Amino acid sequence: MAVPYVPAGASKVAGFCGKAAKGGGEKLVDIYRAIGPDELEDILATGAFRNLPGLESKYFTTSGEVAASYARQAVQAFGDAPYTIVRTQVPESVLHTPGISATVDRGIPAYVLPTETLPGLQPQILNYSPIPWRLP
Repeated sequence: MAVPYVPAGASKVAGFCGKAAKGGGEKLVDIYRAIGPDELEDILATGAFRNLPGLESKYFTTSGEVAASYARQAVQAFGDAPYTIVRTQVPESVLHTPGISATVDRGIPAYVLPTETLPGLQPQILNYSPIPWRLP
């Protein structure tokens, strides 16, 4: 079960999801991100995705399992603290925007969303981690 963290009394934020919800009927798709303890704490405090000054984007993927696979790789390779998986939604057309798709860290498909789009996303913190599968 996902737990949405939207501050009490907050109105719908502008941005990707706000535009899709208001007018349009465009299909929303789930995207996922593996986050460390500092980013989790920030989301819990603010109810939003944010970047530190100087950072220009955040990486997302379209599968909770893929986000969990990235988290596992980071913990094993760097000794990082355990990650949490978060989900949000964007209009499907966003995933077709030129220049935002990438392949990172041993073949993980990613979507690189610029900082200015983050206020339009509503993070939902998952209380479980999808189990990543491995290719044989």
